[in-house]
Amino acid sequence: MRNQFLKFGLLLALTIAAFLGGRALSAGLLASAEPGTGSGTAGDRVEPEWPTPVPGATPDTKKIGWHVPYMDQWGRLPLYDQTLAGIAVGPTVEMGGFTCSPDRPSSLLAITPRFLPEGVVREEEHGSDVCAQGVMNDISYYRPWNEDDLQRLNREEIGFFEARGGGYFHVFKRFMTVPAWQMSFPGEKLRA
Repeated sequence: MRNQFLKFGLLLALTIAAFLGGRALSAGLLASAEPGTGSGTAGDRVEPEWPTPVPGATPDTKKIGWHVPYMDQWGRLPLYDQTLAGIAVGPTVEMGGFTCSPDRPSSLLAITPRFLPEGVVREEEHGSDVCAQGVMNDISYYRPWNEDDLQRLNREEIGFFEARGGGYFHVFKRFMTVPAWQMSFPGEKLRA
């Protein structure tokens, strides 16, 4: 037992000696700061002033932060439920459940787009069965970025919307008890 206390004491002494020795050797290397005299708090942040977009103006998409005023305006638009083309859409829409119908052919869930942009790759397909019948099919597609345009975009030779961009998009097909889709999207920006 005495050996264990001796080993612990020796280890503690070495640790303290290493700490104090390290501080003594690096005394000139330590950074120090004086308390500030400002009246702000640690939580204060200074946000850049972004101009309000002028209706009909064309933004310079080559400039960093060009999108911020548009996103700010978009975020202030009201969200509300509405019905478009017989489909209820909005942030509080009740989506209901899936419908089962023994006489419905499963081919109705097939997703076969008549047109896809050049270079689009089919990524994956997700289906779902309820009551031993297909009720949902989702397919995701990916379009790679045009490498020339991506390099020109990075050099700020072209704007974001001039680039032949890429990204993911999804196609959904579902049989539901109520034609509805829950989404948080400004109502005035939706069109039938």
